[in-house]
Amino acid sequence: MYLKSYLRGNALDTIKHLSNDEKSYELARVFLKEEYLDNDIVVEEHIRRLHELTSPPAKDFTALRSFFNTARTSVYELKAFGFDALQDDTLGSKIVSYMICQKLPTNFKSKLSTTLQTDFPSTRELLENYNTIIKSLMKTSTPAKQQEVKQVQEHQGAKPKPPRTRHPHGQHQLDESTSSSVKSTLQRFQTGTESVSKPTGSAASKPDSKFRACKLCAGSHSMLKCTVYTTPQSRIRRLKDLDLCTKCSGAHKIAECKAQSAGLTYPCTICSSKHHISAVCVVKTADHTQIQSGLRLMCNNLHKGQTVLLPSMSVIMQVNNGEICERVRCMIDFGSQASNISEDLAARLGFNSNSPTTEYNVKTCIGVKKQSYSSATCDVIFTPTATARHSFLVDPDMNLDYDIPGVKSLVHKLKTDGVRLADSFFNDITSDTIGDFDCLLGSDVIGALKPLRSVDLGLGTALEVQDGHILFGDIDSFYSGGSQEGVAEHEDSTDEHQEDRHDTSAPAGDDEADAGSRHRGNASY
Repeated sequence: MYLKSYLRGNALDTIKHLSNDEKSYELARVFLKEEYLDNDIVVEEHIRRLHELTSPPAKDFTALRSFFNTARTSVYELKAFGFDALQDDTLGSKIVSYMICQKLPTNFKSKLSTTLQTDFPSTRELLENYNTIIKSLMKTSTPAKQQEVKQVQEHQGAKPKPPRTRHPHGQHQLDESTSSSVKSTLQRFQTGTESVSKPTGSAASKPDSKFRACKLCAGSHSMLKCTVYTTPQSRIRRLKDLDLCTKCSGAHKIAECKAQSAGLTYPCTICSSKHHISAVCVVKTADHTQIQSGLRLMCNNLHKGQTVLLPSMSVIMQVNNGEICERVRCMIDFGSQASNISEDLAARLGFNSNSPTTEYNVKTCIGVKKQSYSSATCDVIFTPTATARHSFLVDPDMNLDYDIPGVKSLVHKLKTDGVRLADSFFNDITSDTIGDFDCLLGSDVIGALKPLRSVDLGLGTALEVQDGHILFGDIDSFYSGGSQEGVAEHEDSTDEHQEDRHDTSAPAGDDEADAGSRHRGNASY
């Protein structure tokens, strides 16, 4: 009887023939489930709700809580139907976490990453920690800014536009009754006028139309002259926190910015590029720019038979959100303060060869030389989990290649032993010449390659990244016997350097036997 009182229409007709007893109640539930409960439709509806979650504004904490409440409801409903996304390290957890994180504002994700020490939180971690993150963001948010936003919302939502009256001197003036409420919301934009409600003349009442408050700190200066965020990098981070475009500071996504395609109306006052505003320009003027570089000598080419391998890896470089992609071989130079790409690579990525250049003082161990470079900004994908957007100097003279006797055999040996190399260009090696470099990765960008650690490889050391090993140092050290003579003998090499390395004081037969023995010992490390 209790259940029937809550039903109407077809639902009531489904069970009205049943008697009012306990056994009939259970039977009524079965009939109603069969008639109306379609598990697949319910599950699909909750998945749709998660997929169509609306991104909350960065500073609207009420909307942020509502966002997570909606997500949590669907997650727990799915769990009730046997699809538990709260179990860590499951596909369901990773998919739901991705759908939620994609809609979160940047400032929330940054705080979450710092708190959890990971950029890939599970669904459970998101739902358990979101309230703590919101409280932390509320504490660090500027009270004046929150009050101002509230006043603007009240003014826009609760009050109609104030009527305009014609001033005797020909100016529009706000009605006296509304001027006091408007004053507080515009207070930080004042330029010295004592009152906004009682102008006394055309010159005194008109604010400076060229004034723009700093979007970074709300100070009375331009973003280029901001004293709180003084470097391009800090300004870019601040713009990301505010969910503003990092190219033009507009209230849109960077993919929608015209700086990405047609270019801005006014060029950067520092480098003349139309692809960003001056406040975020990372190119410095020549009079105070000096680049320290260590690799430019390429000294190993000066000595025949040099066996020191320089670190290298392959990356993917892309522009315009992947419209143009190139696989690039990169030399790694921890001694360089700047990163360079070749003019040919810049052209393949679609950059204009006639872009403005900036003069730099390039300092090496043999002196200082003035060199002019243009710049090109692109996304660098080191590994599936390590990416960076970076501005490279375009070097018209880049020509990096060198010879390492025995490197071809070393690569084949390591591949046979199952060692994966981070430089995919080694997969197609046909000689002992290492070339086709279109990029030099300096210390200004290599820090984005994470995780990066040193590991033992044979008797030598290599750098290990997610995609494999980065070889460097004497190639002999990657053999357990510490010698390359067996490799040279296996290749029937006649290089004079290899011959000079034999001990001429030993009998010829002993020498050959010893070399062969070392070669066989190199089969494992």
